[in-house]
Amino acid sequence: RLQEFLRSHDNSYFEEQFKIIPRPTNVTQHVGISIENIQKNRYKDICTYDHSRVLLDINTHNNEG
Repeated sequence: RLQEFLRSHDNSYFEEQFKIIPRPTNVTQHVGISIENIQKNRYKDICTYDHSRVLLDINTHNNEG
């Protein structure tokens, strides 16, 4: 069924569906886009919301190897 559905719709259908997903309006992203943190983001077009970001400890030991 899924393959049938995917075959029956082109990429523009899915792009339009993605565009109509509601975006939260009452959340902030100040920490993720701050100068000291922006280079830490894995993706340039995706940033965490302040309320749900993961706080990581600084690793002072080199455990690689």
